[in-house]
Amino acid sequence: MSSIYTTNLNLRKPEHRDPETLETWDAVINANMDIVDEAFGLRQYVEQNYITNVDSHSQSLNKLDIAVKDVADLAPTASQRAALVGEGTPSNSNKYVTKSYARPEQKVVLFPEFAGATFSKASGGLNTGELSTDSEMQGNSRFNFYEWLSAETVLNNYDILVQLKIPMTFLNWTLTANKALTIDIKTDSTDTLLNHVDVEIQKDGVATVSTLTDKKSSVAGAWNAERLGNEVIYFDQSDPVLESLGAGDTLNIKITLNSKNSNKVRIGAISLRYSG
Repeated sequence: MSSIYTTNLNLRKPEHRDPETLETWDAVINANMDIVDEAFGLRQYVEQNYITNVDSHSQSLNKLDIAVKDVADLAPTASQRAALVGEGTPSNSNKYVTKSYARPEQKVVLFPEFAGATFSKASGGLNTGELSTDSEMQGNSRFNFYEWLSAETVLNNYDILVQLKIPMTFLNWTLTANKALTIDIKTDSTDTLLNHVDVEIQKDGVATVSTLTDKKSSVAGAWNAERLGNEVIYFDQSDPVLESLGAGDTLNIKITLNSKNSNKVRIGAISLRYSG
């Protein structure tokens, strides 16, 4: 007889033992097992609850070993575990859709005139000048822009305030250095005493701000822009304000344009790169 099925198989090492009787842990608790062994010899008790006729008369498997085997059999693979939390990259070994695959990196560009933007006199009271919007070509690239021009002999300024709702699918900002948030800029002069741009970003409702000051074109009268790869106004994912933002939060962006002696200051697109 190769095997016998038993519905009441008891193992030699039950789950619960009296800690004061350690010496009996390996003892046969159910005498019926002695009867089975007497009739068929010592058998290997496997998890399917049958007795296999093995010439070697191997001892009963440890119940804990069987439980561990069950866990090991049912445990997900490394790729499956990654997929359970949305990690990993789909491949032959990982056929699961992951959050990075379903929500890849996005690039959002706000072109002037920005939705959600408004104008405000900058602090200090020196706000004499002209704020306008227009569009121009540089090479084969078109730039829509806001322009601030002051004919005063001291710097006068004006603020452009933009509010942006972080998308509900947002995961994180791009890891590419200096590319999380960029702003295109063009100034008539490379002298910050004549014209420049200051930027402040803030998570709405939180006092902490990050600032960039005295930003101007690297070449007088030329655009520095994300799409040209020569941006000079940028924040990356390690910035404390950007790092604090999550899905559904509001990002406040204050762009202050400074001009004197009729040196024009222009800002163009705001670009944001994130996964989500």
